[in-house]
Amino acid sequence: MLYNERKIGKKAWILDGTEFSGLHLNDKTEYIISAVKSAKESNDHCEHIILQGKDGKLTEVKEYNVVVAFNGDFTKYLSDNDCYADAGEDGNGNVDVFIEMGDWKHSHLWCRDLMEYIGYKEIAEDVTEEDGSDCYSSIHTFAKKAE
Repeated sequence: MLYNERKIGKKAWILDGTEFSGLHLNDKTEYIISAVKSAKESNDHCEHIILQGKDGKLTEVKEYNVVVAFNGDFTKYLSDNDCYADAGEDGNGNVDVFIEMGDWKHSHLWCRDLMEYIGYKEIAEDVTEEDGSDCYSSIHTFAKKAE
């Protein structure tokens, strides 16, 4: 089984940009993930995701240009996008996200990006555990951005 095959059938958005220039969500047109091509099939060292639009048209994009769409559940949204954390609303309209011993780039920075895609801005981070490496635990607090 290919890594991204677990995402087949989920709603997704296409990110603009590249992994090097930065990825941005400029359009929330929803697609359905319909298939995954291996890196070997794609011949460029990464899996490709085949997306189906509402018109039935298929679009092929590199795996890093696809994010599973937000479905109302913050923890599920983050885990669907390979960010493993516990998240929930704090009662004041903010969202707290706890990441346990995640590295700064693939866990903490990716979490910030994912929350930005759905209209939230980080307003605080409370580091709860460090071990001297680039991995640490913290609670990130996000507020909905003004429209």
